Amino acid sequence: MATTPALDHAIITPLLDDLAREHARLTGFGGMRGILLVDQDAKVIAKNSMFGLKKPWDMGGIAAALHGVAKQASQYFGCAALDKVAISFGNMQFFVQAIGTVDMGAGKAPRELLLVILADEKVKMGIVLLQMKKIAGRIITAIAASQPDMHLLRLDERSVKDFLQGLGKTTA
Repeated sequence: MATTPALDHAIITPLLDDLAREHARLTGFGGMRGILLVDQDAKVIAKNSMFGLKKPWDMGGIAAALHGVAKQASQYFGCAALDKVAISFGNMQFFVQAIGTVDMGAGKAPRELLLVILADEKVKMGIVLLQMKKIAGRIITAIAASQPDMHLLRLDERSVKDFLQGLGKTTA
């Protein structure tokens, strides 16, 4: 499997790793197969170092699509803004948490950031949710201060495709 060093973010990856380690410390077991930071349009910004799936972009796409559908449902039902979405697949859980927005400046709409976790059924998502809230502000601040991350968030769909194809050429 080709590595994806572009997703090993110097600031975010250690925070995602701490999330998994802290859960294991508090509960006595692990079980997180993958943790991602993505934006509302499925741009994957970072992954945890023990990410256990081959294609983080697929997981990010599923998370963004799920988030978008749930957001439309909240508007349809007249509910407050979407906060989190969880799906159980028998022995697995898929969890998407909106952690905040990054101001894009120049009159552009802010980008919503999502933490995405694929975990086994034993992972206590309540504990994970509390941990996510602890690190959310640090993640938002780090992304806003990073020129490469802000550039990625500003890319349109065609530019993202070119960006991803470029990653494939440099990491193979």
